[in-house]
Formats: sequence, structure tokens, C-alpha cells
Amino acid sequence: MGPSDLNNLRRRENKQAEARACALPALAHGLLLHFAMKNNTRLFAICTAAATVLGCGGEEPPNTSFTAQAITESCAPNDGPALRLVLSDSINAECGPSSTGESIELLIWAGTIDAPATFDFSGEPLDPGAALYRPVNATEWQAVDSGTIVFDSFDPAGTTSGSFYLQLGRASRRGTFQTTWCEPVTPVLCG
Repeated sequence: MGPSDLNNLRRRENKQAEARACALPALAHGLLLHFAMKNNTRLFAICTAAATVLGCGGEEPPNTSFTAQAITESCAPNDGPALRLVLSDSINAECGPSSTGESIELLIWAGTIDAPATFDFSGEPLDPGAALYRPVNATEWQAVDSGTIVFDSFDPAGTTSGSFYLQLGRASRRGTFQTTWCEPVTPVLCG
């Protein structure tokens, strides 16, 4: 399976996930419309307006591009080894984001990756990783609802590349990364 096959598979999986996410609002909207048509025309108009707000778009999100990227070691929740991929406008000496621009941190609870590899997470305790998102000019990080990180290559002595898809409530981010290893000034000590 080549890189283009993997990308097509990811796109199909993302569309299926969006269709599942849209099914419940669509069902609720259909029930509301049925009730509204039977009981009250004014309620029908309210439900129609709600359908516009609740409707799910079929378009994929645009690629999110970051000018600075780094991958480094980190610690997993159990104090075991982990990997931390940072995507931002600039990277500081500790291999973290140093700007107030949009930033993403992708965390994998493993010390190494046998690429190609795909990691899916949904905020569950047994997930193989997690993701954090910081909007422009924000100080607080937000946990990402769910997502997929794909590593096409992993080489701590060379280049690590892949792609990501993140779901943040009704918004989403997707993009690619191609980065090299970053050694923080302060060594990471786990355990």
C-alpha cells in the first residue's frame, strides 16, 4: 500500500466518521420536523432554522500549515516513554511552541514508532496518545475530542513525516508534517 493509497483510505475514514457524527443531529431534526408539522407551524419554522445551524457540511477542512515543527521525547501518563510532535509558528529551546500563534501538540505513548503507523484516539484512557490544541493568542490548551495521526516515516536521526486529522467539537484541523528530532535544553526525565 503506497502513500496515495493511505491518503485515500484516511479521507474515506474521515468522511465515514463525519457521516456518523451527523446522523444523530439529522435524526433529531427529522423527529422535530415531524412533531412541528403535526402540531404547530411556528415551531416548524424554528426547527427549520435549527436544521441550518445543526446541518453537517460535506466539505473537508482545509490543510492547516505550520512553519515550525519538532518531534522530541516526552513522558506518557504512566511515566513511560512517549513522543511529542509540536506544530506551531516557532519552536523554543525546550522544543515547545514559542509563539502566540495557533499550535498543536500530538502525543504518542511510545518511545519509538515502527512506521508506517496510524494512531487513533478519542479521549479514552486506553488511547495510544492524545492531542492538544491552542488557538491564536490563547494561553490555555484544549484537549482534542478525537483524531488520527499517521506516521509515514519515523527516524530520530533523520526525518519524521506523516499527517494528522483532529476533531475539535464542530471544527477540525488536518495537515501534514515533515520534521527532524529536537533535543530540549532540559533533558526529559520520566519515571
